[in-house]
Amino acid sequence: MLELIRKRRRSLLILMFFFAIIVVFVFWGVGPAPQRGAESQVVARVDGEIITTEEYGNLYRRQIDSYRDTLGERFSEELLETLNLRQRTIDTLINQVLVLKEGQAQGIKVTKKEVQDTILAMPAFQRDGVFDRGLYFAVLQRNRIRPDEFEKSAENDIRAQKVRGLVIKDVAVTDKELREAFTRDFRKISLEYLVIGADLFTDIVEVTEEEARQYLETNSPAFTEPTRIKAFYADVKFGELAGEIEVTEEAVKNYYERFATEFQTTDEVKARHILIRPDVGIEDAAEAKEKARMKAREILDMVKAGVDFSELAKTHSQDTGSAARAGDLGYFARGVMVRPFEEAAFKLAVGEVSGIVETMYGFHIIKVEDIKKARTLSLEEAAEKIKEQLSERGAIKVGWEKMTELRRVFQETGALEELKAAASREGIKASETGLFSEADLNVEIAANPTLKTTAFLLDKGEVSGVLEVSGGLYLIKVLERVEEHVPPYEDISERVKQTLKREKATELAEDKAGEFLERLKQGEELEGLAKKENHTVSESGLFSKKDGVIPDIGIFVGNNDALFELKKDAPYFSEVLPRGDSFYILKLKDSEEADKGQFEGEKERLRTAILSDKQQKALSEWIDELRARAKITINEELL
Repeated sequence: MLELIRKRRRSLLILMFFFAIIVVFVFWGVGPAPQRGAESQVVARVDGEIITTEEYGNLYRRQIDSYRDTLGERFSEELLETLNLRQRTIDTLINQVLVLKEGQAQGIKVTKKEVQDTILAMPAFQRDGVFDRGLYFAVLQRNRIRPDEFEKSAENDIRAQKVRGLVIKDVAVTDKELREAFTRDFRKISLEYLVIGADLFTDIVEVTEEEARQYLETNSPAFTEPTRIKAFYADVKFGELAGEIEVTEEAVKNYYERFATEFQTTDEVKARHILIRPDVGIEDAAEAKEKARMKAREILDMVKAGVDFSELAKTHSQDTGSAARAGDLGYFARGVMVRPFEEAAFKLAVGEVSGIVETMYGFHIIKVEDIKKARTLSLEEAAEKIKEQLSERGAIKVGWEKMTELRRVFQETGALEELKAAASREGIKASETGLFSEADLNVEIAANPTLKTTAFLLDKGEVSGVLEVSGGLYLIKVLERVEEHVPPYEDISERVKQTLKREKATELAEDKAGEFLERLKQGEELEGLAKKENHTVSESGLFSKKDGVIPDIGIFVGNNDALFELKKDAPYFSEVLPRGDSFYILKLKDSEEADKGQFEGEKERLRTAILSDKQQKALSEWIDELRARAKITINEELL
């Protein structure tokens, strides 16, 4: 199996490129730093600073989830081994430490305002393009991240970006590099190709019993069955219990009197706005900004002339969310909007319209429609909200009581009928699974990371603690556990034989393609060879390096300069290209040089791409220098 991976190494190039994207994202946006407790094991030290197993495990799991979500069925443990993800993960964390230490050594500061502005601009915390304070705390709570942890992470990210800026500030792209890239990327070629697939050899390949047994012994990881468990679990949703909780008027009144400060409101304004953004299609940012300002000024003049503000917002505002509501932003308090917008809005009287207000989003015109002054809500006004809160609290209390009692029963008995009866007495839904693995996402327990992690840590007969997940509580008892194992040869002999047979056929196909290519290089004609060997020659049609893949075939060649440098006097590509278990012999049929008239239109796109590559190279070399100077120790046993 490893040999087959080696032979298909080129098909992994695109996945390696994808991994590089993940690493850059993680490297420059690392997420909240875990708490470092004395109980954590140390997986690495960088100049005395520790990296814990918790940090390592969190990042490793995030990257696996990214691969699994992106690649779907193509994801496999074999792929992770091929990419050496464990080593790459610890390298990423080491690089993170080195970059931040370098930033501190160079005295790079990050202000509170920079952190605040960065968070305010994050789309994850915005509704209709505007920061939503409630959404911010909800997102953090859902991901079990404390605000101070997240804000520290944002500070580290900004510092890393500043260090990055210093490293790449002198990187530039020359006109010569631009023209060379244009000539290469926009030259079009068409190919003739011959494909040799494994299907041609499967009927002639033979696999003996001895070969199959040896193959299983050598490649046992490829046939490993994952750990599977069978579980009985109970769950209750707080929302369902809340409707059963009775809240008395006296309880509402007592809560109101005890927590009166909760019902003190702050100043709020109700406003509409019209947003005009700079046109991203205009290359000159200053020009784009000035044109947006002028357009905003024209709209403001129309407002002053008596044109209805709501209609202008519907027609002209580029905040798509609020434009559909005639610019209505509803009520908002201080600390919700970006600072320039907030300062302008809270200075206006009811019915008054602002001048042009510039923010990071563009240019705004604001109209205040109502103002609510800070006050304390009356008991009557607060009663409904208090009832909801008390119902929720009561539901949580009752839920925990029920599940705590049920857990005692789960621990005392293994009889399935008794477990079902106990859950039924408590009015709690209970379910039984069949055997399932961590990859079986159609099973509720496996679909939730917290439930899955907990369940697969349990041995047969063990019971989890009460788990709070997704607005409810869960309790899991493992009824059966089958550990990861390689089945006996007798149980999977046919599967082993078919796998080996396909691998042998693939090797024969590659060998035959290589033999054909050598004959062609020695002077045989492609058409003649194909006819003699009963194969068909196909054509790709014109395509360029910019297109990325060979038409019809689908092989990615966007990183293959040599293919696009083929000439009529040396028309054959130097090696066969694999795709799955087929191998392609490529011959230049025709070419069309780049249209120089397109150069000006493509110049900036090329400059961006080349600059990005050069910057990444500069960063990699700089990181290598930092690592060479640092004292780094890694506990390989914990990877």
